[in-house]
Amino acid sequence: MNYSSFRILLDTPAKAPGLGFTHYAEALAEVVSESPARFAVGIFGDWGAGKTTLMRAVQNLLAADSGVLTVEFNAWRYEREPDLIVPLLDIMRDRLLKLTADNDEADDDRQQMIRRAASRIARAARAILHGSTVTLKTPVVDVGLNAGAILDEWSKGAQTQAPSLQSFYHAAFKELEGAAGDFREAGLERVVVFIDDLDRCLPSQALQVLESMKLFFDLEGFVFVCGLDQDLVARAVSSKYPTPATEAVEHVSGSEYIQKIFQLPFALPRITSADLRHYNEVLLRDSDWADDQKVDYNVVVRHHLRFLVENDTVNPREVKRLINSYVIQMKILTRRLAVVDPNIVMILQLMGSRSDWRPQYLALAADPQLYVSTVLQPELADGQGVNDGAPQLPPSLYNYLNQEGRALLSVPDLGPYVLAAESTRSTDTTLITIQAALRRLRAAIADLAVNVQPQTVQAVQEQLRPLSSLGARRSGPLAARWKQQAVQLEALVEELHPNQGELPQGWSERVTRTVDQLDLIARELRSESTFGET
Repeated sequence: MNYSSFRILLDTPAKAPGLGFTHYAEALAEVVSESPARFAVGIFGDWGAGKTTLMRAVQNLLAADSGVLTVEFNAWRYEREPDLIVPLLDIMRDRLLKLTADNDEADDDRQQMIRRAASRIARAARAILHGSTVTLKTPVVDVGLNAGAILDEWSKGAQTQAPSLQSFYHAAFKELEGAAGDFREAGLERVVVFIDDLDRCLPSQALQVLESMKLFFDLEGFVFVCGLDQDLVARAVSSKYPTPATEAVEHVSGSEYIQKIFQLPFALPRITSADLRHYNEVLLRDSDWADDQKVDYNVVVRHHLRFLVENDTVNPREVKRLINSYVIQMKILTRRLAVVDPNIVMILQLMGSRSDWRPQYLALAADPQLYVSTVLQPELADGQGVNDGAPQLPPSLYNYLNQEGRALLSVPDLGPYVLAAESTRSTDTTLITIQAALRRLRAAIADLAVNVQPQTVQAVQEQLRPLSSLGARRSGPLAARWKQQAVQLEALVEELHPNQGELPQGWSERVTRTVDQLDLIARELRSESTFGET
C-alpha cells in the first residue's frame, strides 16, 4: 500500500448528515419557522459532537423559505474585536445588502426597505461602538450616556435626529426595532442568526456574545441558533460571577444562566456503538479519499474503530482525530521501516485514546519490551482467558488484544511504533523517556533489596541522571515539586554503602515513596503536554 496520497479528515460539516441529524434538523427548522420570531435555540454538545453540521442542516432547510433571512456568524473569527456584537451587526448588514444585489428583479419598494434596514443596523453598530468607547470598553450591554458630539456623529444620515441625551444601548435598540419593521414590510418575517465556534473563543468572549443577544430579545423578528458546549458557559459564568463570600449575595450558576438565555435547549447525543457503523459510511461518503485509502480504511481501520467506543458512546471528533493520527504515522513509519504493520499503529492509537486503557498505554510506551514480556505475554499466552492470579489488563482491553489487537505480541521491536504514536499524542516525548527511567529505577531498587553490591548500587545511581535533568529544564509548580523529590532521592542514594551488604533501616520504604511521588508528578506533566487528553 502506498500511503503518500493518503489524506486527513477536516472538521467540516457533513454534506448530508446521518446519525438522525436529518430528523433533528427538520424538527428544529419547523420550530424556528413556525414559532413567534423572538427566541434563542441552544444546540449543546462536546467540541466536535456535530453542532456545526446540525446548524448547517437547519440553515439549508430554512433557505427554501423566502420569508426567512439566515445569517452566519463565526464568533472565533472576530474574537479580537472588543465588542463582538459590532461585527455581528456588520455581517447582518452585509447579508441584507447581498440580498438586494442578488435580486435585481425585485420591486423598488422592497429593495428600498431592505437597504433602509441595512442602514439602521449600521447605525446601531456605530452607536454600540461609540458607547463602548465612551464607557472605556465596558461590556456592550452596560448602559453609557452619550457625549453629544459623538452621538451626532453616528446619527448622521438618520431620518430623525437623535435627542441630545439618550443611552447608546437604547439608541441601538431603537434602530434595530426600526430595522425589524423594515424587514416585515419587505416580506422578511424573521432573521435567523446562526452563531458558531463559540467553543473556540475564550470563555469571557463567548459570554459576551451571549449577553449581546439580549439586545434582540424584545424585538419581534429575530431568532438565534447557537452551538456551544454547556461547560464553556458554566466556566464563563463562574469567572464573571464567582461564588460570593457571603450568602447575602445571590449566586449565578451556568445552568441557570443558560435557562435564561435559551428558550429551547437541544443536546446532541454522542455516537453509540450501534451508530458507529453508520458513521463510518458517512465518513467514507463525505471524504475526498482515493480508492486505495478507502480500501485501507475498510480493511484495517474500521475493524479497530469499533473498540474505540467507551461506555457505549464516543465523540465524532475523536474518531476523526484517531484516523488523522493513523494517516500521519503510516506516512512516517513507511519511510523508516522496510515493513510496517498498520494494525500495530491502530492498536497503540486505541490504547492511548480510551481513558480506561490509557494507563496500560503509558506503561507500554515507557518500556515496550518490558511491558510485553511482563504483562502481555503472561496475560495473553494461552489466548483462552485471564491467567491465574489478579489480571493486569482491564477486561475490555484483554478482549481486544485477544482479537484485533493480538498482533501486538508478534512485533520484534515496538520502539519505532511508540515514537510515531507519541509524535501525535504529546508535545514533549522526553517524558516517555523519564517514565521509562522510573520503571528501570524501580527494577534496580528491587534488585538492590535482594543483593546490595557495588554493581546494584551503581545501577540505581545511573537511573538518577535523566530524572534530575527533568527538573532542571522546566519551571513552574510541578517542576519545583519534581526538584524537591529528586533531591530527596539523591540523598537516599547517598545513604547507600556498597560494601556494607545491607540497606539502611527503612530505606526501601522511603525510596519507594519518593519514586511514587516522582511517577505521579511525571504523569501530571505528561497530562499537561498531551493533545486532547483529560
